[in-house]
Amino acid sequence: MYSVKQNKSGNNICLQCDNYHVTWDAQAPYGCKFFSFKSSDPPIKVVLKNSGINCHGFKEKKLSQKKSRRIDGISHDSSTS
Repeated sequence: MYSVKQNKSGNNICLQCDNYHVTWDAQAPYGCKFFSFKSSDPPIKVVLKNSGINCHGFKEKKLSQKKSRRIDGISHDSSTS
């Protein structure tokens, strides 16, 4: 079958990509801004299935300091009480 690019923990690499987004479409909840499509499968699977190669549009997300300090939905920012 197809091999899907994954991160060290085995999760889909799309979750760390700046081009990845979740859509409001229940039939196609996964989207890719780089290739301008949405799908019922994660974008990396669609790209691999259609082109035969791993995605070359991966762009690592730059997390803001505030986002990177969030753990389990709880803000650990010193400015909040």
